[in-house]
Amino acid sequence: MAAGYVLSALLVLHYLRHPEHPEELSARTWRTHSDWSAVLWCAGGFLAFALSIELLGWILAAALLFWAVARGFGSRRTLFDISLALLVSSAIYLAFTVGLGLSLPSGLLGGGF
Repeated sequence: MAAGYVLSALLVLHYLRHPEHPEELSARTWRTHSDWSAVLWCAGGFLAFALSIELLGWILAAALLFWAVARGFGSRRTLFDISLALLVSSAIYLAFTVGLGLSLPSGLLGGGF
């Protein structure tokens, strides 16, 4: 853990001293560059996941999070992303509940509401 903190601090120092410039599309100069659209999609997806996991359950809430992160990373194949998200979140749900004996919230699909 300590090595991770040291490496992350060194990376922060490196990029503050030598920022990578995005492709210059205008006369503006950039100190740093962040894709705020991606950050908002990912943060919004996590917030929606955290607020809806009890109501929707693990499968639907995790699928929503997966779709939001995929959208934030630039994927525009909505139907494919949702299908894959439901498949992956269902597999994780089964692995945790059946394989490990842990209980994840089942929400709407479990008949809890």
